[in-house]
Amino acid sequence: MKITPLCLLLVLVSLALTSNMLQVFKYDPLTLYCKEQDGNSSSSSGWSVGRSVITSRRVNWCGVDWGELEGSYCTIKRALPHDSGLYWCQSEAGEKSEAVHVSVTCGYVVLESPVLPVNEGDEVNLRCWYYRTPTSFPASFYKDGALIGTAAAGHMTIPYASKSDEGLYKCNVASLGESPESLLAVREPVVSVGRVICHLVVISLFCISTSLMVRICRRDLGGPVLSPSKGTALVGRGEQVLDDDGSDHVFAGVAVEHSF
Repeated sequence: MKITPLCLLLVLVSLALTSNMLQVFKYDPLTLYCKEQDGNSSSSSGWSVGRSVITSRRVNWCGVDWGELEGSYCTIKRALPHDSGLYWCQSEAGEKSEAVHVSVTCGYVVLESPVLPVNEGDEVNLRCWYYRTPTSFPASFYKDGALIGTAAAGHMTIPYASKSDEGLYKCNVASLGESPESLLAVREPVVSVGRVICHLVVISLFCISTSLMVRICRRDLGGPVLSPSKGTALVGRGEQVLDDDGSDHVFAGVAVEHSF
């Protein structure tokens, strides 16, 4: 039976894309991987990239049903529209990361937006791309189908994200085309409960082990160790004890009763 350390069980993993974009052009490469919250991809071994697309009624796994698996990276060398769908990371134990929707378009315009949910108060950048490069043309931005603004250089910023900013976003460049829609999710700032528990466990174990080592060292050095009964000190062999009148006695490993 494989035993996994507690702290490893509490690690949170998310799906990441090397392009950092949820929308890609047809025939462009698409590379995905699983990473920990600290950004380390190498230590998230044991996790696989799964997907659910319209053309298949079952979950498909990278390296088995689609894509090429190279180390911890999963790559589709030439993405096609039927590769559009939900992608996520899943552990051998069945734990899943948040799923993200990837869109592969045959058009010439895509929207760059955050891949993962953002925290309330974060700055959010939206950028319109025209055929693999950020456009410098004016672009109109839409949320849930409604126009929210036009940017002269194809770039819009939401200074402080809130729950009201959550929705489906797209951009349009006049005479060039319109991007697909991508979801912008906004959540309250969260503290990793798993990390906190892990740190508390490590600190507790350190304190317990330190206390035990101190007791063992004092015993081995022959120092007095208080017994559970009040006023009793266990004296090591050959210890010298002074009475109240100043006279001393040598005892050989016996318990001497004193009133403290």
